[in-house]
Amino acid sequence: PYQGRDVYLNVYDLIRNNDLLYDIGLGILHSGVVVDGKEYSYGLGGGIVGSRPGNIVGAVFRESLFMGRTYLSPQQIRDVVHNLKASFTDSNYDMITHNCNDFSDAFCKIIVGKGIPPFINRCASIASRFPALTSRVINLVNNPQAVESPQSHSSGK
Repeated sequence: PYQGRDVYLNVYDLIRNNDLLYDIGLGILHSGVVVDGKEYSYGLGGGIVGSRPGNIVGAVFRESLFMGRTYLSPQQIRDVVHNLKASFTDSNYDMITHNCNDFSDAFCKIIVGKGIPPFINRCASIASRFPALTSRVINLVNNPQAVESPQSHSSGK
């Protein structure tokens, strides 16, 4: 049998000043799974990618959580990643309903037999229950110039 290797979940902050939200279990987080010296993650603009652990552009490393051990061979790990690429494509990425944390959860379930801690994707899970509000907030975050100033509502007096 193949020797087991440790599997870690690297967790990253996606916004500055995320500590308060994180402390109450609502952090806005990115995650990637580290096995065999490579971090696998999923995102817009690349689908599933493998990279050097801790090297995620646009995110700040927060912590690494031990997920367990895998007894799959390195080739089996690559096969799992290849098979997951059919479900986690660049075109079906969604920040709320099909994101990096969903990938990490699916990958961990296969290679260590358990999913990621629920708090990692809790913010997106809650947001998915309020799609109209969520899409408006995402639009405002992505287009800050679209936010009207208070003066734009005045009558000119």
